[in-house]
Amino acid sequence: MIEILIADDNAILAQQLSNTLTKEKDFKILKISKNGNEAIEDYLSLNPDVLILDLDMPVMNGFEVIEYLSKLPVVSTKEDIIVLSSYDYFRSEISNTKKVKYVLKRNNENNILFDLIREIKTDQNYKPTFKNDLSNLLLTLNLKPYNKGTKYLKKAIEIVYYNNNDDINISNITHQIALHNKIKHTNTIQSNIDKAVNSVYSKYSSKETLNDIFSTTYQLSTKEFISRVITYIDNN
Repeated sequence: MIEILIADDNAILAQQLSNTLTKEKDFKILKISKNGNEAIEDYLSLNPDVLILDLDMPVMNGFEVIEYLSKLPVVSTKEDIIVLSSYDYFRSEISNTKKVKYVLKRNNENNILFDLIREIKTDQNYKPTFKNDLSNLLLTLNLKPYNKGTKYLKKAIEIVYYNNNDDINISNITHQIALHNKIKHTNTIQSNIDKAVNSVYSKYSSKETLNDIFSTTYQLSTKEFISRVITYIDNN
């Protein structure tokens, strides 16, 4: 579950955003902070995974919230703020701030915001041992690391693992990968992932290796392939 704090003094916009986010099964809204001072207090007490921050707020504005949190040693290196605003003129001013992960215009599609939130959580959960184990396992399955399909498949597995997501949604995963790689069409990504999975079951594949990893030599769907790879690494 990804825990989210919203900081926005516009009650209508904040509630609309909260309602939209809570429709996603892996999102939980901790609270809506009504001003900058409250946002800081709530951030420090609730420890959200992501802070969605408006800049134009009373008491302390969003710029002051970012500046304050950036100076706190405990949280200063945690890139977990998404700034939502209708204006672009300040983008360069705050996009290089280490606390701010993304600056997003309010009129962007919801899926973009969803993907950014999940990407922040993925980065927070990063475990180098899993990544190394995954690289080694994909090599064992004769998947070449420089191949585009292998790269996308690896990223898809990492997204599922780091978000602790049992409900594997390939469409959501490919959207995240597309956003990360600045690719417009997700169909290309999914096609490359499917090809990588299919190549594992070529006539040159070791039946013994397949059975050891997947407990079967029959070809698995991409979703099942990802699930069993994670299970195998967790158990070994």
